Amino acid sequence: MPRSATPLLCPLHRLPLLPSAKHGIEIDYCPHCYGAWFERGELDKVIEAYVDFSARPPARPTQDDRHERYDLPRRGRRRLRAKEVADFLEDLFDFD
Repeated sequence: MPRSATPLLCPLHRLPLLPSAKHGIEIDYCPHCYGAWFERGELDKVIEAYVDFSARPPARPTQDDRHERYDLPRRGRRRLRAKEVADFLEDLFDFD
């Protein structure tokens, strides 16, 4: 989707939002509060990236991995450790 010529502004701080692209998804965020805003279709891309991520073979567990596993509702997907979910989201929303 083409971007507007006028920058989007953070509704709280009235600062121009900055773009961040990860996993093929562009997310606009406020440089002050790091609030993230999605344009139409971007949240769907986050969900698709997460589904692709959850279909990957599991990482080899370490002794430090003592997190509970999450059950995913669809058959054919592996159960993810909480740390894997957190790592995926942290990488996606790391705007630095």
